[in-house]
Amino acid sequence: HKSFTPPKNDIYIPLQVGAEGKKDLGYLKDNTGDNISSMNPYYCELTGMYWMWKNIEADAYGLFHYRRFLDLSWHHREYFDPLNVSELANLGLTQENFNRLLGKYDIITSPRWNVHPVDLPSNIMSNYEFYCRDHYKKDIDIVEDIIKNKFEEYYFPMLDVLTSRTCFFGNIFIMKKKYFFEFMEWLFAVLEEAEKKIDIKAYSAYQKRIFGFLAERLSNVYVNYAQRKYDVSVKEFSVIKPKYNAYNIEKSN
Repeated sequence: HKSFTPPKNDIYIPLQVGAEGKKDLGYLKDNTGDNISSMNPYYCELTGMYWMWKNIEADAYGLFHYRRFLDLSWHHREYFDPLNVSELANLGLTQENFNRLLGKYDIITSPRWNVHPVDLPSNIMSNYEFYCRDHYKKDIDIVEDIIKNKFEEYYFPMLDVLTSRTCFFGNIFIMKKKYFFEFMEWLFAVLEEAEKKIDIKAYSAYQKRIFGFLAERLSNVYVNYAQRKYDVSVKEFSVIKPKYNAYNIEKSN
């Protein structure tokens, strides 16, 4: 949703999310083909995930953010300040490295961090406690009830995630096609049911991003489910989180 200098290679393809009615930034846009671009204020990066699912044919699918990248270089780096364009080009985003990774792993995620409030690392809490602290308890309870009653196979994986004190955040991942498509079918089916039951009219603009927040937890549920059902191999990589003003920004005309 902002202009930036993306890594230049054949793997990383910039996509403008929430593009419907917005200034054209010069990237692919999520308001083409089968899309939910107009729902971006509520679904966040999920409008990009939906667009990939419905409009792109590939062997594997992944999502990074314009200011959050998985570092696939095997250097196990945590943070760059500043992160310049040359460093962006060295994150392992090559076809050769992807072939290597997907030959060994079915799903790649960001790290499972301890769950705690910002700047309070000693206050570790469960995913359920953390969601209720930052958002509305009734909403996560509604989603839990939907899964219990309509998606029974996912119920124990969800309980496992909600009681866990670790989580990967940001909906940042790479998945082989089989798992990505199954994840998308299930995720949007759950969120469609949640939309019917959750009234967000009185929410602040931040809290209206509810379906993106819920999806962060549900992505963990899906990975837990896939590990139980398919014994998938999962690999975690560091997230590079540069300061936005560290980029060599290319202004859109």
